[in-house]
Amino acid sequence: MKNLIFLFITLVFISCSSSDSEENATLKQYLKSNIFLKSGFNTLLDNGVETKFSYDIFYQFTFSNQLYMEYVFDTNTSPWRGGNSYPWNTCYMYDPAYSNGILIVEENDRLVWDVNNTTIVITRTGDDVRVKYIRTNNNVIIDEQYKISSIDIVNQKIEARINGNCRD
Repeated sequence: MKNLIFLFITLVFISCSSSDSEENATLKQYLKSNIFLKSGFNTLLDNGVETKFSYDIFYQFTFSNQLYMEYVFDTNTSPWRGGNSYPWNTCYMYDPAYSNGILIVEENDRLVWDVNNTTIVITRTGDDVRVKYIRTNNNVIIDEQYKISSIDIVNQKIEARINGNCRD
């Protein structure tokens, strides 16, 4: 009977302790070990003509010389590229963002990155992350939600672009 009670208590203890390392990871570890996605639509006006296009931006947080690397995929190849100095490859861009910044707050559930008149506050909301960009020179605040994704999806999109499908 004592063995049965001991076994029961042990099983209850083990089931109550989380074995999911991602749930116990700090926010910085969680960000560095995942890819996040923001999808949206833009409208550009050129000579009175509106062009609407969708885009996907995947974020790979690095916290090295830059806050993150961006994989940017747009579904209309001309509007974003026209006049921009982005280093586009075949139908997508891979670019560092917020370079030369510094991590000024590192807590388990909140990170603050500071660079060039922009303070970026990152918090976790379930599996996703909330990123708030605060422009300190004009107090503009941009509040965004990035959904968890995977490098497999990024690689599929890159492969489609390499094969000439720029509108996927």
